[in-house]
Amino acid sequence: MKKILLTMALSLTVGFSVLFAQSSKNVDSYLLDSFKDHFTNAKDVNWKQAKGYTEVTFTIDYHQLTVFYDGNAEPFAVSRNISSDQLPLALLNGIKRNYNHYWISDLFEVSKGGRSAYYVTLENADNKKILKSGDSGQWMAYHPAGKTTLIK
Repeated sequence: MKKILLTMALSLTVGFSVLFAQSSKNVDSYLLDSFKDHFTNAKDVNWKQAKGYTEVTFTIDYHQLTVFYDGNAEPFAVSRNISSDQLPLALLNGIKRNYNHYWISDLFEVSKGGRSAYYVTLENADNKKILKSGDSGQWMAYHPAGKTTLIK
C-alpha cells in the first residue's frame, strides 16, 4: 500500500511539474527574459497568449498581479486587485455617496503609461454595475465594448 501511495504521489508531482513547464513552453525566450528582469520574485506564473499581446498572471508577496506585454516584450499595463481602502478618497466617497445600497464584488487598479485607472463592480439584490474611474476623479459607467458614460 505504501508503494502505491508513493508511486501516485511521485506521478502527481512529475505531472504538475510538466504542466507548469508547458505553460511557459510556447513563450519566446526574449519575453521570458523581460518578465524575469521586471518581476524577479514572481511565483505561480501563468502565461496566456492573445491577439496582439501576452498576459502573465502571477503573485509577488501574496499579491496577485497581471502584466500585459506588447509584441516587443515591453510591459504596457499592469493590473492588481485592491481593497476599497486603497482607492483614492474622492473615488471611495463617490461610491459611498451614490451607491451605498450596493456592495463591492470586484475592484482592481490598472496602471498604464504612468497613470492609474480603477474598475469596480457593484452589486445589490437586483442590479450589477461596472464603473471605471475617469481622469477627472469621477466614476463613469463602464461597458466592455469600451463605451463610458459619466455619472453625476
